[in-house]
Amino acid sequence: PRTLATSPIPPHTTMAFITTTATPFVSRLAGPALSARPFLTSAPVRRAGALSTSAAPARAAPTRMAITEGDSIPEHELTIVKPSGSFETVTTADLFSGTVAVCAIPGALTPTCQEQHLPSFIENVAALKAAGADKVVCLSVNDQFVMKVFGDVTGASKAGVIMVADGDASFVKKTGLVKETGAFGGTRSARYGMLVVGGKIAKLNVDVGAFEKSDAKTLLADLEDLKKGGDYDKLCSEDPSADECKVYDD
Repeated sequence: PRTLATSPIPPHTTMAFITTTATPFVSRLAGPALSARPFLTSAPVRRAGALSTSAAPARAAPTRMAITEGDSIPEHELTIVKPSGSFETVTTADLFSGTVAVCAIPGALTPTCQEQHLPSFIENVAALKAAGADKVVCLSVNDQFVMKVFGDVTGASKAGVIMVADGDASFVKKTGLVKETGAFGGTRSARYGMLVVGGKIAKLNVDVGAFEKSDAKTLLADLEDLKKGGDYDKLCSEDPSADECKVYDD
């Protein structure tokens, strides 16, 4: 019998190399029956434990749900413009303590915000406070210097509106109440009016598209209704015999 000269196979040699180089020789030696076996084909073979070069399927980013009525205001720090014109960093726990009426706008000095939305709150600061609001604030994704100018040119600061700056949109991102404006200004706040009582959202009126229900008068009506007891009291005053209004001994 003929003796085949062989050499040790380096341990790092892949099966693909072995099968590619050995197959023609084995085919001549052992015939078609042996060369047809799966491990002697020229198909690429990956060693056990080798990393795959194919990209893993991308996972979808989790969708952040926007906060809504009954939710607590997220913990955060924001910059406010003080009546003196200086700036102060405050926590949301302090800013939203008590009863707070909020005017949230997409951008300071922009047409709808400056000509309609904020003016509705300026005109109703006294009425909102008479109805039970401890503070009236205007929130926007702008730096504190822009918010100071905005408060000055509109008369909001003089009227008693606290101007609040969320310069990097980090707070509005936590709330989920965002408006993506692309090249115009990136991530901004959605337009809404909100009542916060004891750090929790009691009423939230978000505008989608046109300026419709985020105005101060709508929020004032909500505040007055809240002060009276809301829909429950309204139901019982109109229909005292309603089952919800009855008191049972048992």
